[in-house]
Amino acid sequence: MNRIHPFFMLGALVYLAPAAQARLEIVATTPDFGSIASEIAGSRGAVTTLAKPTEDPHFVDAKPSFIVKLNRADALVEGGAELEIGWLPALLDQSRNVKLALGAPGRISCADPKSCDAYRDTTKKFVGQLDRKMEEWDKLLEPFKGQRMVAYHNTWPYFARQFGLSIDLFLEPKPGIPPTPVHLAEVVSRMKADHIHVILVEPYQNRRTAEAIAADTGATVVDVTQFPGGIKGTDKGYIELMDYLVTSIARALGEGKK
Repeated sequence: MNRIHPFFMLGALVYLAPAAQARLEIVATTPDFGSIASEIAGSRGAVTTLAKPTEDPHFVDAKPSFIVKLNRADALVEGGAELEIGWLPALLDQSRNVKLALGAPGRISCADPKSCDAYRDTTKKFVGQLDRKMEEWDKLLEPFKGQRMVAYHNTWPYFARQFGLSIDLFLEPKPGIPPTPVHLAEVVSRMKADHIHVILVEPYQNRRTAEAIAADTGATVVDVTQFPGGIKGTDKGYIELMDYLVTSIARALGEGKK
């Protein structure tokens, strides 16, 4: 399943369950949602993230402590669309928190956008920052529009579409299936024939496989992450994460042109 890039889920995160005077206790399933929820909630909310930035969001280590965090939460921000289906439902059942039941105001699915007046000011500020940065990011990647890259897994279709790039070749023969020698040989052949020289790898994927392909093709391996904190220097927030992604990919694509 392709995972929607968090930039295009922003509208889903502007709705958080209201609390009279106390600060909202918000639980986010993944660090990208947590980062954006923190920006939108501002001083009105305290955000706890369940998944580590180096974990595959489909296979999170569901710790007993998560049950306590969910039990005390006013709101849950989740990806939905079966992103957390392998680990979140059981935790929610055990948390016995009616605020997070399906259909409750505190259950916020990023596959079902909503909005809330209480957070328009902070959302407007954050969107303004994103708009300004978007001009900068577009400018950095403009020279490389149409260029192709290889990814370990089909995680980046929305990122590629936004910046006019193409990611249609993967180290996995099928989503979730480990690379095979035969498939990797085909990848190497296509990379050489089509002059593809950038490989994207996430923290929980096998970097050695990518390095072996890079050594055979002269490509550059770029460490990428969907989550703030997944790579050193990206832990401050979503904008810093995007800064890292855009500049790293632009640098790698630029080196390939030389």
